[in-house]
Amino acid sequence: MRVLCVAPYFYPKPGGLERYAYEICKRIAEENEVRVICSGEANNGNHETQKMDGMDIFRLPISFRISNTPISFRLPFKVRKLLDWCDVVYAHSPVPFYADIALIFRKKPSLLVYHSGDVRGDGVTGVLASAYLRFEKRIISSADVVAGVSEFVKRKLKGSEVITPGVDHEFFKPVAEKRDHILFVGQLRRGHEWKGLDVLLQAAARIDCRVVVVGDGDLRQKYERLAERLNISASFRGYMSDTDMPEAYSSAKLLVLPSKTDQESFGMALLEANACGTGVVGTRAGGIPWYIRDGKNGILTEKNTVKLAHAISSGLEKYRKLGRIGRIISRDYSWENSAKKTERILNSLI
Repeated sequence: MRVLCVAPYFYPKPGGLERYAYEICKRIAEENEVRVICSGEANNGNHETQKMDGMDIFRLPISFRISNTPISFRLPFKVRKLLDWCDVVYAHSPVPFYADIALIFRKKPSLLVYHSGDVRGDGVTGVLASAYLRFEKRIISSADVVAGVSEFVKRKLKGSEVITPGVDHEFFKPVAEKRDHILFVGQLRRGHEWKGLDVLLQAAARIDCRVVVVGDGDLRQKYERLAERLNISASFRGYMSDTDMPEAYSSAKLLVLPSKTDQESFGMALLEANACGTGVVGTRAGGIPWYIRDGKNGILTEKNTVKLAHAISSGLEKYRKLGRIGRIISRDYSWENSAKKTERILNSLI
């Protein structure tokens, strides 16, 4: 089987969609031919071709960006050429343009995996997002199979399948002693303010707890200044390498994901933290309630500062229990199972 994966971004760029597409594709590539087309890092006028884990990856130069959306003038031409080669298209959305172009041509059967519960924005970006949503419905309906990364996303889209993220239990496991802090993992960029780091910092000020932030972006200084104004102990570590993440997860007493909107489709950091023996706190947003078993592997709370502070305090009182049960629950999720399900669906389309 020859599989064309189309994604706006791809590993090693950090992010949930990027990691998901990479982990699935590299496993499918063990028995099949896989080519990936995605955006590159810079507009240098040339596309980059590389081999990685049995895959051929084509990274196209970015002509310009609209918010978080990379636009490449070369994409339509490259997609048409690769559609002649492949048997099936494996597309990832909701970041516009890449999956749209692949599905518009509709030469080959397709599986569309949707990674968000909602698409929205503020200001001009919000207006564009609203306009795009009308067009997006047609794009989604043109895919032969539509899968959500959680039951929440599947129901929102009226899709037919759920293919959840997985976790590598040989890699993500307890490797460090617990220290006296809570952890946030996420991008600190415009377009990702819905992750709720500001709410977490305000909640931490209420209960006087230490916060470690892993992630980077153009809003980092804004969050650092907020932490200073609130007079809390917050350590901003920037992006961390994959090899450092098990230690970061393991050493925290809790991972907190205080997402504000339904743009949170699953919360892969929740699963990785649990695999490392760390309990989690998450808001009732998007796909988070579909993963967190309240009072077992973590605590669910509402999307406001006071209730988040209370949930963190409660979690800190029983962090060992939450981490222990979380590690057990995380074993229900594996990249191998998700890749096998994806491969079965792709084969059924040919």
